[in-house]
Amino acid sequence: MSTLSLLESEDATALAAQVRAVARDWTPGASAPDAWARIGVRLGVAGLLVPAAYGGAGAGMREAAAVAQALGRDLVTVPFLTSAVTVTHLLAAVADDAPPAGEVLGELADGSAVAALVLPATSSPGSGTGLGVTDIGAVGGDLVLHGRVTGVLGAVEADRFVVPVLDPRGGYAVALVTGTTGVTVTPETSLDETRPVSIVDLDGARGVVIASGGPARSAVRAALRAAVVAIAAEQVGAMEWAVEASTAHLGVRRQFGRELGSYQSLRHLVARMWIDLQQARAVTLYAAAALDADGPAGDLPEGEVDLAVSLASVHARSRALACLEDTLQVHGGIGFTWEHPLHRYLKRSFSLTAVHGTPDRHRDQVARLADLPAPGDRDV
Repeated sequence: MSTLSLLESEDATALAAQVRAVARDWTPGASAPDAWARIGVRLGVAGLLVPAAYGGAGAGMREAAAVAQALGRDLVTVPFLTSAVTVTHLLAAVADDAPPAGEVLGELADGSAVAALVLPATSSPGSGTGLGVTDIGAVGGDLVLHGRVTGVLGAVEADRFVVPVLDPRGGYAVALVTGTTGVTVTPETSLDETRPVSIVDLDGARGVVIASGGPARSAVRAALRAAVVAIAAEQVGAMEWAVEASTAHLGVRRQFGRELGSYQSLRHLVARMWIDLQQARAVTLYAAAALDADGPAGDLPEGEVDLAVSLASVHARSRALACLEDTLQVHGGIGFTWEHPLHRYLKRSFSLTAVHGTPDRHRDQVARLADLPAPGDRDV
């Protein structure tokens, strides 16, 4: 891999600290009703990735990953992943050639709108699947959309919808629906109660095409790659919480007349969790830096960026789940109770293994890009 800095920037660290200062008094997974107003608008997180030309901060994925890590650390329920990262990344990629996309970017930056990408959460970068719009007509310059898409993240909070479609000529396109007319959002039951998943029914919703053909596919792919890195950063935050919670529990809990922290096996378990945390932090920061270095002015090959993204996804998500399972072992019976927040972190981590590419899919991507042999090709 090329040499990229793995040091967190001062701006990213300061912004993450501000997010933590606001969120640390909230119950994990049960944020305040005005959480997005306080974090997204007042701290400027909503417009973090919006280019300065459209009223945003013009920051990069390193800063966005730092915020995602802070939000994951305290399990804050805000539409950062769905609106401020995924949709914003997509709209920013096409805004120069699509004025409606630029207008929505301005609304996202000032917090007057929240957006969602109408694709199943299981859609992964480059998969090209999940199109749910089955009937498209045209009225004037607008598309009229009909169809159903299940498993959509962040649609409950949204009033702007970005919809990948096949246009009337059968070409791939991205339509922008500004408003809720003709859009019905029905919440689905989900393992992770802290991040809503919904069915989106489009019944005559009017949309304007903001990208088509190759640029549309590239924009959707770039948005999903950014989402994968943000998810990895969230999981690094969850691992931070797990290590801190486990260390604190070992210091106060007594069993058989001894502090739990006096047992060497438990100390080794938490030490292993800490090592996994540092490795996950490093690969995630590298992936964020790789995305920032991508593009016409970047110095990284496309395959190397994809490798960094998939590597972060595989390592951070798998080790976070293992780390939280170990945290459950450290806490014993109290970790199984509804009163303890651990179950919310576990549900979030487990559900994320299916979001924007399964671990197996990303492992296959890593193996292909790193030119590793398939299991059947190895010499015995």
